[in-house]
Amino acid sequence: MISGRNPRVRNPRSAAIPERWLTGLSPPVQPPSFFSVRRACHKIADMTAPGTLFRPFLRLVRITILGKEFEVPENNPLLRCFQYLAPEQVSYGRFCWNEDCQYCRVTFDLGEATPTRAAISCKLMVQNGMRINEVTAEIKYCLRTLEIGKAD
Repeated sequence: MISGRNPRVRNPRSAAIPERWLTGLSPPVQPPSFFSVRRACHKIADMTAPGTLFRPFLRLVRITILGKEFEVPENNPLLRCFQYLAPEQVSYGRFCWNEDCQYCRVTFDLGEATPTRAAISCKLMVQNGMRINEVTAEIKYCLRTLEIGKAD
């Protein structure tokens, strides 16, 4: 006969399950020790608040959106600047923030004598004197509280 365990014999530890556990009563729970509570509080203290939505900026720059002037933070994508102006509405918009959806497409120029260009506002960095001439319906809906121009 081969030496070793008999496969038909169960582990004696698994056979010793108290009957009250099988009847739906929960197993006894030890109260947390001082050290486990302290560890949990320490983990909470180590978590940091989410970072700011905006890139660091020192000043606000003037831009024009459909004929109305606004001041927005420099060194930020245009869509973040829209979020600066209407935080709740843009946050709940259908924007993907990575060029896939095309809901943030705008046409803009940088002044009187500059050509009009089309761009995606989630990737377009804002510049002083920028004029946004056309926006998508999604952006217009998100900026509705700003009472920007009604023309397309």
